[in-house]
Amino acid sequence: LYEEATKHEMISMPTPDEIKQQEKTISSKGMEIVTFFPVHGGAGSSTMAAACALWLAKEYDVLYINLEQRPSDSVFFSGEENKCLSDIMSSFRAKDSSKKNLLKELLPIIQKVIQEDKKQKSVKKLFFIKGYGTINDCVDMTQQTIEAILYCIRNGLKKFRYVIIDADFIVNPVLEKIITSSDKLVFCSSGADISNVKLSGIQRYLSITGRKFKDMPENFLILNQYYGTNDKLIAVRGMQVIAEFPRYRMKDGMRITSQLIIDNIISQEHAFTKLKLSNKPKQDGENHDQ
Repeated sequence: LYEEATKHEMISMPTPDEIKQQEKTISSKGMEIVTFFPVHGGAGSSTMAAACALWLAKEYDVLYINLEQRPSDSVFFSGEENKCLSDIMSSFRAKDSSKKNLLKELLPIIQKVIQEDKKQKSVKKLFFIKGYGTINDCVDMTQQTIEAILYCIRNGLKKFRYVIIDADFIVNPVLEKIITSSDKLVFCSSGADISNVKLSGIQRYLSITGRKFKDMPENFLILNQYYGTNDKLIAVRGMQVIAEFPRYRMKDGMRITSQLIIDNIISQEHAFTKLKLSNKPKQDGENHDQ
């Protein structure tokens, strides 16, 4: 069930000529918001989100945002300030929430909370927003608040080519706004039978939500800690698989750390190439502003 190697295999890579041609299109695109969700507990979505942010930051300016109820950003990133998502939320409650004033009132607050990462030495274009200060703060996050935050980021922080969000899949109005404000969704699953049942429920939710919103984001799947089961076809219905990662242990029997996994992934030239090259632009002014 386990492999001793620390190599992660990316599947079905485009040819070099295809990559070159598609990257010409990418260079003319604006910001993309990519949100990572776990299909089940322990799916590794936080590690994958951090790895994706770092891999993209080798070439682009990237902003990572942690929206988990129990944030794990401190495992991957660190800065010089203690300001976090909770500071943005508390400031928003005291501001004029009309959209014409958001960029004027809320954007400067968001900019003060954004920090440059000092922990990962392999990249220099990675910035992040720390997650909630306490788990209790997530109760105060509303659909209006997350909409305002993402609106300001998309329309006021043009320097960032990619925004990577690490979020929980908890069905509520906030989740709906995160999904419809994103350009791409990446789900992480082990591909096991129980995981596929849970993924089926997520796909049903996305289908129902898609009846309300015309411009839904693209869906992708990472099979992480993957056993190579025969359930793959069930798991990938309606989703493009961008990677299959086997479950690894070190040769001495110890579990491999998240940092070693990240280092291995970002060292690969085409680690998240399929995600980057996918080109279904979201039309500005549709779901973002509803």
